[in-house]
Amino acid sequence: MAQAAPAPHRTHSFAKKTFHKPTYCHHCSDLLWGLIGQGYGCEVCNFIVHERCVGQVVTPCCGVAPSLIKNPVAHCWSEPTHHKRKFCTVCRKRLDELPALHCMICEYYVHGECVDFAAADCKENATYCAGSEPRHVHHWREGNLPANSKCSACRRACWSAECLTGYRCEWCGSTCHAGCRSLIPEECNFGMLQPIFLPPSAVSIPRTEVPMEAIIGVHVRPPPSQRDFGCRKCPSNLPPSALRRVARARALALHAPRWFSFARIPFQSSPALFQTPIT
Repeated sequence: MAQAAPAPHRTHSFAKKTFHKPTYCHHCSDLLWGLIGQGYGCEVCNFIVHERCVGQVVTPCCGVAPSLIKNPVAHCWSEPTHHKRKFCTVCRKRLDELPALHCMICEYYVHGECVDFAAADCKENATYCAGSEPRHVHHWREGNLPANSKCSACRRACWSAECLTGYRCEWCGSTCHAGCRSLIPEECNFGMLQPIFLPPSAVSIPRTEVPMEAIIGVHVRPPPSQRDFGCRKCPSNLPPSALRRVARARALALHAPRWFSFARIPFQSSPALFQTPIT
């Protein structure tokens, strides 16, 4: 589950910068005005803000984001491919030029060289705990919002094609500005999918000490090198010569008449069987 960021001065390393092309604030998605010193930029994660927005930043820096996650959940990465009009969640740069990866579960986009710095905050799909009251909260993912997305709190446009800004809940699909997250109820109701959605609080993780084959009821045959091809009906303490005679007797039983069968003769009552010379 994504966690709220601590105070800005403990996460980002902001420094005043001058931008030589139109630049947008990653907090409010508005344009930075001016000729020199238009805003502040983080020297670690390239987060850009207005001077008035520095004290309102709630997005954690990528350098400390992994340490804020209480229950890490690994991402399910796709094959490297090209994505248009998407931004890297780690370095906040466009993905148009280089092949990038994305999580097939929670839509986390990242460059190939930034994947090692990605926060392990994928959606947790099994949160059942016996004796606890089921409660589900939003799982916010920053940026890469669908076009024409509107904030659920202020009803203004919160998406941008120029920078990584805005938040979207991976469960109910609600979108909002970074500064409006505190105005939205913390509990998630799954939106339009609530009547047909199985909440994670109703799903439990299988026990790790039980093999997966036993859980799903599948019998796995051992490889040929580990199989026992010996006769289960033959005593294990017989010498090799006696075992060969037993095999010969059973081969003859296949061609015997139906009213007589060598296979019915017990080993203990037929000592002459093992004394018959092999011709």
